[in-house]
Amino acid sequence: MVEKFMPKDRLEITVIPTFESDNYLSTGEEYVWTYNIKVKNRDSRPLQIISRMWRIVDSDGNKKEIVGEGVVGRKPIINSGEQFKYSSYAQLRCPSGMMYGSYQVRDIEDGSIFTVTIPAFSLDVPGSNKVLN
Repeated sequence: MVEKFMPKDRLEITVIPTFESDNYLSTGEEYVWTYNIKVKNRDSRPLQIISRMWRIVDSDGNKKEIVGEGVVGRKPIINSGEQFKYSSYAQLRCPSGMMYGSYQVRDIEDGSIFTVTIPAFSLDVPGSNKVLN
């Protein structure tokens, strides 16, 4: 299989992070965000997310890397014009941080694998200083 960089117009990725204040208040130790992701296939061929990599950095410089197969326990095949939505969460020890990452995606028709970059997005408690982002 050939690995190639994916043109940005093949997949449209939308990320909406939300600070979960109830979770912070219950633990008092970590700040928790949920993030909703929508992946829309703008290509004419079916595409499959086969793995993901996330980098999470907080305002104190602490870093985490998460690597694994698929997303939320699945390796979804997204047909042309369709979308796949999922939710997950991230925890930080600081009120500010960011996440960025990538997906490895397979073109179902020719078997090629390419990387989709997910640009950085903020994880900031409302009203906090935005240190990293």
